[in-house]
Order: sequence, then structure tokens, then C-alpha cells
Amino acid sequence: MITCPIDIKDKRVVALWLLYCKTYTADVSLEKPVLYRDKSKGIMQYETYYKQLDLYYQFSHRMQKVLDEEWLNTEREKTEMAIMRYLSKGKHNYIARCRYCGKLLPLGSPFQVCDGCYNRK
Repeated sequence: MITCPIDIKDKRVVALWLLYCKTYTADVSLEKPVLYRDKSKGIMQYETYYKQLDLYYQFSHRMQKVLDEEWLNTEREKTEMAIMRYLSKGKHNYIARCRYCGKLLPLGSPFQVCDGCYNRK
């Protein structure tokens, strides 16, 4: 379990890893990741989902669980295409900005508001 490479900065990936650690003996296969669509998250929601798909593959493989490879390949392809659509639109569509003032937010910021707007509210 510990040898599965995960992004510890991504809360959803860590939560899925913890779920797998707690339930890996319960069934012959692992629970499949689910994409939670949220337009405010932009490209990051698809990057997180892709990491979860990779974790599903890694964990299933290492714990010798039944792996739905056809589903996994389909989901990976759809996610890759979604990421490519974001990237092909131009950087203005996926760079995180404050929802109030439009100021650029730090890369990977989990918040939708800059410090200045947060302090004013």
C-alpha cells in the first residue's frame, strides 16, 4: 500500500488511498473513482481524477484485485481528451483567478479567493 505513488497534496487522491487501505480486504475489486464535475475547478478536477485512476490501477495491481481494464482505459482516454481541450483553449481558461477581483491565485491554490478579498469579507 505504501509503495503506491500518490500526490499527497491532493486531498481527493489521499482520501481515495485511505479508503483503499481501509477496505482492500473487503472485496475482490476496489471501488472505482468517480469524477466530481465542478466548473470552478477547471482542469484541476480532471488532473485529480486522472491521478485517482492511476491509484486505482496501481493499488489493484499491487493488491492483486480484479481490475476493470476496459473501463479504466476508456476513462483515461476521456480524461486525457478533457485535459487536452482545456489546454488547447488557451491559458486564460485554466489559470486560477480570484472569483471576486480576478487576481491570479498561486498555482495549486485550493481556494477560489485571494488573500486580499478574503480579508475584506
